[in-house]
Amino acid sequence: MPISTGDKDGGWARTHYIWAIRTFWMALLFAVISALLSVLLIGVLGFVATAVWIVVHCVIGLQKAAREEPITDPESWLV
Repeated sequence: MPISTGDKDGGWARTHYIWAIRTFWMALLFAVISALLSVLLIGVLGFVATAVWIVVHCVIGLQKAAREEPITDPESWLV
């Protein structure tokens, strides 16, 4: 299926690519920080928060992809 050209930046699929790549790198960053903090036992909570954050990001991305909607702010650090 071709990418829609409704947006000036290449369509809704482009926002999903950016969203997925940033989700990976931010999750890796959070995991490394949690690993470093696991010495203090606070990192365990960081791992749980990172896992929840990843699941929420994936669900949001998949729901919007199924409806062929763009991610409103794919470069955001928040959900």
